[in-house]
Amino acid sequence: MGRATILIDDFDGKTLNADTKPIHVTMGSESWDLYLSSKNAQALRKAIDPFVKTADTATAASTRARSAKTRARRSIATTAPKRDLESIRQWARANDVEVKDRGRIAQAVIDQYDAAHA
Repeated sequence: MGRATILIDDFDGKTLNADTKPIHVTMGSESWDLYLSSKNAQALRKAIDPFVKTADTATAASTRARSAKTRARRSIATTAPKRDLESIRQWARANDVEVKDRGRIAQAVIDQYDAAHA
């Protein structure tokens, strides 16, 4: 006995033709494949048209370029020289510079420390 797949419209719940193709939608880091009737697909396009009318079209190449830039930024951030954070905290306290006991040290405090040790 064979199996049949029944496609259901994601908007109104009605049965779709078996040859209906999904519409891929991405916003930010989320993506969806929407199965919509022709009528509902047209309504979706009409609804988002004012928002995308003058927007740049994202291509696979531009998406890859953004991903490469993000990877490069992460690489730079993770290859920054290691700092002796406890020494910076001790120096800050000794010089009446406010610094937290844990967590990230403000860049202004690091800059003051670097200036004092230049």
